[in-house]
Amino acid sequence: VTDGILTQLDDSGGFFGCVANTTAAPDNCQDGRALSGPHSVAVTPNGSSVYAATFSDGSLVSLDRGAGGRLRMNTGPNACADASGTDGCTTVDGLQNSRSVVVSRSGNDVYTASQTGNRTLAFDRQSDGGIVRHPGATGCVSETALADCTTARGQSSAFGLSTSPDGEHLYLAAFNSNSITE
Repeated sequence: VTDGILTQLDDSGGFFGCVANTTAAPDNCQDGRALSGPHSVAVTPNGSSVYAATFSDGSLVSLDRGAGGRLRMNTGPNACADASGTDGCTTVDGLQNSRSVVVSRSGNDVYTASQTGNRTLAFDRQSDGGIVRHPGATGCVSETALADCTTARGQSSAFGLSTSPDGEHLYLAAFNSNSITE
């Protein structure tokens, strides 16, 4: 986007203007993993990575960002996390129907909201852009009591996330709870 003019980047240097779920993707996009039904994207503060939360696959996917904003699928061992291990992703319970993703101001953490899982999950961002779920209850906040999750109000149908400008707070909009929580 330059001065409000929208354009799509061409492919260049191993990076692409489009990454999609299959090799039969429209207009020969690069084949991506676990990208069925993307709902939200977030870019790291340093601009090196883009993350997508996908509704249909129930996944959190890492993309590398190259020159001029072009993308390619991250090929590292922790390039994606998925509720059912789709496309070789790491299986992480609670990612069903992921709706939103945000990156912390520091760029060290990635958060996603799971509508069906009724929870918010936290991931450590690896040096290669990959993602690993925070261990134990510090990596999950859930509407109901679950192992490895902290129980909290207002998580039913977790939908949208945003961070405060100072990066100190994470806010969630939850559809069925009719709530905004911190």
